[in-house]
Amino acid sequence: MLFRPQEKRPLLGQGLVPAQKNVIAIKLSNAVNKNLINPDQIRVKLVESGILSSVIKEIEHGIGNLGNDEEFRDELFKVLTEAVSEYLSQVEVRNNISEVLLNHIDGSFQEKTFEKYVFKVYKNLRKDQISSIIDQAILSVPSTIYEHRSSFNNTILAIPDEISQHRDRIEEYLITGIYDILQRINLRSIIEDNLNNYDEGRLEELIKDSTIDQLNYIKYLGAVLGVLGGFIIWNPLPALVVLGVLFGSYFALDHILYSIRKSS
Repeated sequence: MLFRPQEKRPLLGQGLVPAQKNVIAIKLSNAVNKNLINPDQIRVKLVESGILSSVIKEIEHGIGNLGNDEEFRDELFKVLTEAVSEYLSQVEVRNNISEVLLNHIDGSFQEKTFEKYVFKVYKNLRKDQISSIIDQAILSVPSTIYEHRSSFNNTILAIPDEISQHRDRIEEYLITGIYDILQRINLRSIIEDNLNNYDEGRLEELIKDSTIDQLNYIKYLGAVLGVLGGFIIWNPLPALVVLGVLFGSYFALDHILYSIRKSS
């Protein structure tokens, strides 16, 4: 009656587990999420295990190896330079940059000053010329990047040291990020949905695989209690006397052994 019948029958009804599958899924998912797997416990384990620290060290080591590879640095520099060139080759991008620069220059003057007034007049009179100058300056940026190649190499080579110096902060950021992700993921709902998607046979296998020893214990205990109950019904007084002596002796022996072990 615990697992069978799996499907509801007209007279026999349905097994306890199949009939209560949804309730079991809800209670089991709540128990797992509350006591076994939850974001707070995972956060503690991440800190205690030191796994993130090891990962950061591996990343630091990997970046160090890449940074020491001259061919990699050349390829990375080439990719970045081409990306900047392609981005700045767009007229709309250059116009936006020019507009931002002009607004920034205009905003750098104090309000209602002679310099601000002169700049506005000049900008209005020579707007095309100013825009052309800024546009040419922007287009020349990719070519000037090569003049700072050594600075680029030094920056790449310095990354591992920067990671090492800020390892604790990086680890805390990673832990916080993982914790936030776990908070957004409804673990209880995932467990509940998975259990509800199990058919009755799969759910039976799951419960049996995880509790087979306990179920056997309950089964054998039930058989023993059934025999004792039948014995009491058949001959109550002698049965109660015998059971009283047996249980009394059992508990007395347990008490004696416990006292001996405790005293030793």
